[in-house]
Amino acid sequence: MECFPGDPDQKLSVRCLRFHKTGDPRKVLQLDRIFISTNLKPNEVLIRYQAATILPAHINIVEGTYVVKAIPPAIPGNEAIGFVEKIGSDVRSLQVGDKVIPLDSKGAWTEYEIQTEDKCFKIHPSVDIGTAVTMLSNPITAWKMLKKYVKLEKGDLIVQNLANSHCGQSVIQIANALGYKTVNVVRNRPDIEDLKRQLKDMGADFVYTEEEFVNISKNFQKTFGTQPKLALNGAGGRSSLALAGCLANNGIMLVYGGMSKKPHQISTAALVFRNIRVLGVPAGFYLRPENQKERLEFLNEVHKLAIEKKLRGPEMDFVPMERFLEAMEKTLSGKNRKQLLILDPVISSRL
Repeated sequence: MECFPGDPDQKLSVRCLRFHKTGDPRKVLQLDRIFISTNLKPNEVLIRYQAATILPAHINIVEGTYVVKAIPPAIPGNEAIGFVEKIGSDVRSLQVGDKVIPLDSKGAWTEYEIQTEDKCFKIHPSVDIGTAVTMLSNPITAWKMLKKYVKLEKGDLIVQNLANSHCGQSVIQIANALGYKTVNVVRNRPDIEDLKRQLKDMGADFVYTEEEFVNISKNFQKTFGTQPKLALNGAGGRSSLALAGCLANNGIMLVYGGMSKKPHQISTAALVFRNIRVLGVPAGFYLRPENQKERLEFLNEVHKLAIEKKLRGPEMDFVPMERFLEAMEKTLSGKNRKQLLILDPVISSRL
């Protein structure tokens, strides 16, 4: 970053990742340098970012396949963590040096961004980078699913597939903190026993492969002595049948994704004779203006859990922004840990 103190507009030269046309991220993304004015409005905050996530939606935006279209040249990303570098004259809730995440980033793959005061959420100093930077989407989705659809009591069972995803891991940790028990379903893999141990270390009560769960779901009541009122379905396909099949009468199955890329399935008997309800959890609900009050409520709750060390982010590879092609390759392969772009040169120098 270069500063031009003699410039009346107080411009900064900032590195960022941008695309000038849509396409394969490995071909169209480039490391650019842009200039931003730091002559802040009274309610504005200048944030110096440390890191930003790479999500499938970000990749789709670069490709031009996402429902929301970006007009090139554009900077992708909307999840980041950083520190307040400068504040406007009317800012009262934040100070220089505060750790924050942006609530409305217009492009987070950059060293600096300007946000209004009300679009910054202050993070407690004890919360680590990986937990803070991922707090804005999956953890609050998990909180919403556990708290807003079914009245659960301590000791109640919930069942979910895609349990090893970030949302699934968030469900496990939040449910454990709230006193709920989780039955978790994952795809089989060579290191399945390691994965089961990892999820149980997070607080999972039971972990099964999809094949194991098909048999268990047929005798769920006998196995567990009860049936869940809530099922969380992020996979779709035949896994949906097993989840719905083990629910108690009048239970609810929430659908928040379809990672199997296969249609969600449910039996006629579950719908007609057992009154199982299937509800969709709107993608990106937390970005809609009408949901901002609820969003902040959920964010405050998961932030408290993070401070108490009851919620942590997923394991991620830290990749300096100069090596963004490496991060894109690993993300697109779908076989690696999540990639975290490191935007702070000081942190990057240690990697």
